[in-house]
Amino acid sequence: MRIATLALLVSLLSACGGARPAVEHPHAATTDDAALGVHTPALAALLRESWEAELEEDPFLATLLGDHRFDDRVPDLSREAIAHRREVELSELTRARAMESEIAPEDLVTYRLFVDIHESAIALHVCESELWNDSPVSNLVVALNQIAQLHSFRTADDARTYVARVRGFARMFDQDLDNLRAGAASGRVAPRTSLERLIELVDRTIASPSSEWTVVTVPLASAEALTEDERASLRTELLAAIESDVRPAIVRFGAGLTADILPHARDSAHEGISSLPDGAACYAANIRHHTSTPRSAEELHALGEREVAATDARMVELGQRLFGVATLAEVILHLRADDSLGYATGDAILEDARARVAAAEARAPEFFSERPEQACEVVAIPAAEAASAPFAYYFPGAPDGSRGGMFFVNTADPTSRRRHMLASLAAHEAVPGHHFQISIAQTLPDMPAFRRNGGFTAYTEGWGLYAERLADEMGLYDDLDRLGATDLEAFRSARLVVDTGVHAMGWSRTQAEDYMRAHTSMPDDLIVNEVDRYLNWPGQALAYKVGQLELLALRAEAEAALGDRFDRREFHALVLGTGAVTLPVLGEVVRAWIASR
Repeated sequence: MRIATLALLVSLLSACGGARPAVEHPHAATTDDAALGVHTPALAALLRESWEAELEEDPFLATLLGDHRFDDRVPDLSREAIAHRREVELSELTRARAMESEIAPEDLVTYRLFVDIHESAIALHVCESELWNDSPVSNLVVALNQIAQLHSFRTADDARTYVARVRGFARMFDQDLDNLRAGAASGRVAPRTSLERLIELVDRTIASPSSEWTVVTVPLASAEALTEDERASLRTELLAAIESDVRPAIVRFGAGLTADILPHARDSAHEGISSLPDGAACYAANIRHHTSTPRSAEELHALGEREVAATDARMVELGQRLFGVATLAEVILHLRADDSLGYATGDAILEDARARVAAAEARAPEFFSERPEQACEVVAIPAAEAASAPFAYYFPGAPDGSRGGMFFVNTADPTSRRRHMLASLAAHEAVPGHHFQISIAQTLPDMPAFRRNGGFTAYTEGWGLYAERLADEMGLYDDLDRLGATDLEAFRSARLVVDTGVHAMGWSRTQAEDYMRAHTSMPDDLIVNEVDRYLNWPGQALAYKVGQLELLALRAEAEAALGDRFDRREFHALVLGTGAVTLPVLGEVVRAWIASR
């Protein structure tokens, strides 16, 4: 869970039309609803205790979900706290297994998911990730830049708790460095190139005035409800906290990375996780964790190669139609070199993103019987993190409706951002992708909090890729958009090859980057960022295609079985109405629905 709430939401990495009403009766992310809909008393008690511990140990998550009891706190990243959390996970799993025979039939899916989450988390202990996996994408500097997005600034007390939380980042930076030093001593350390780029990010942060940091500018810009004196006080206290505590901690962090961690970094011949102690077991655990299936690296590598071959052929077909070129290399060169495919300004990117999502929302009623009521908006990725950020990502809204979903778009270097990709990115991250999936899950009735507000990567990212395909069915693409969607699908398919390549087959970073250049038109900076992400987040990139292919297969199975009785609105309501479950559970739910029809 280490800083996952902020730095890894992403994937996690919307212009959701005009103003829309907030959810009227949302389920708050509190202990009271942790066992909503659960009939087995022992399981309900365990879910309440587990959810309360989760919110208290990850106060960022609590704030994200609208529980403001811990808004002045930060997570404890110390080795002692990590050891305690692992003991709690083991204890909760033991308790759950002991009650298996008394679980009510209505609770079986919830029970299985709770056990699966714990088994997966415990299997990941072998990785000791907190000792090494800081990267340019996932780190406390990025978390500091993003923290203001969680907060509202309506009262002086809101400002006070925010300042206290920001001050707490100093302790986290020191704890993180302590963990990395312990990792270096035990042979667990990040790749050299990743560390060098992280150090560059730290140096850029230190070199800029505190008053220009996103952690300062965002709250001051959004604190319109505060009086002038309260705003002035917020600025003064925030800058004081940064100058006295946070900035010195970042300086210590950067110095420690350079002196104590970088000299031990993995070199270019040992960048994959297999070079770490217990690396093979760690990768197997990550494959299981992210795909919710027991597939091997070799099987997934071969699947990726087949999928890349298919996208290669589609890109050539579309490239011939659009540009009159005959080979994949020519298509890719044209997409990279044609200046007309870039944007003139960052504002032009935002305007296009808003138009794309508005068009998707207009068509959504034909494809979805249930749609989010939650407001959302397009937001530019903060300049401080843009250099290491993807083109776009989604940030969920709060279940209480106080904050809508946000579709973050990278507006830095607009001429390098390709127009042909934005339609499918908007479909994946916003409508009908992550915004629909997450916002609907947050308001599902009679479902425990961990199911509404959590989930499994293969489901969530599989839905995102499914949404990209669905956008074409919704009439949202022209041929250029269709080529962009194919290009992005090639990117996701290549991830299967590259992730397994670097972690299980001895590939170097250069091999991984060259493979992605040969099969996609992604710009070099994005490819470098993505390979960094794979090296430091093993297995996560596998979930996208695995989940998408399962969703497409289940829909095809339903269409074949039901014929004219198949209703895509009902199918989408069923899939989104389960919450983000494992792929095996999703298959059972869909097949039960088919049988009932």
